[in-house]
Amino acid sequence: MVIPCLKGLAEKAGEWGVEREKISEPVYNCVDTGMFRPMAVERSRWFTVAYAGRISPEKGVLRLLKVAERLTGVHVLIAGEEQLNISFLSGVEYVGSLPFSEMPRFYDKADLVVLPSFTEGFPNVILEA
Repeated sequence: MVIPCLKGLAEKAGEWGVEREKISEPVYNCVDTGMFRPMAVERSRWFTVAYAGRISPEKGVLRLLKVAERLTGVHVLIAGEEQLNISFLSGVEYVGSLPFSEMPRFYDKADLVVLPSFTEGFPNVILEA
C-alpha cells in the first residue's frame, strides 16, 4: 500500500508500476483530513482551551496549569498519558489518555488548542487540531 502526501506522488507511484488499487488518496501533511475535520460535538458553554500530549515536564503542562489558575470563565481540557503526579484544578477537565480515533472529537471541543512544550517545533498535534 502506498500512502502519498501529495497528489503528484500518487500519480508518480502509478507511473512506477504500483497498482492503482494499492495507492490511497493523498494524506496531506501526514494528517488524514477525512478523519481530522470539523464535526458536531457537545461543547462547553465556556471558552475552551485544550492540550493533548503526555503529561510530563518537557511538555510544559505545569506552565499551562499555572496559567489556568488565573483564568476565569475558561474551561481547560487536557488529554494525555499522565507521567507526573499532579492534581488538576476544578476548572481543568482531565480526560486521561484517549485512543487516536477519539482525538478529532477532542479537538473539536476546543476553541483554542495550545502546545506549551519546551522541546517541540511543529508536531502533528497542531496539524491535527
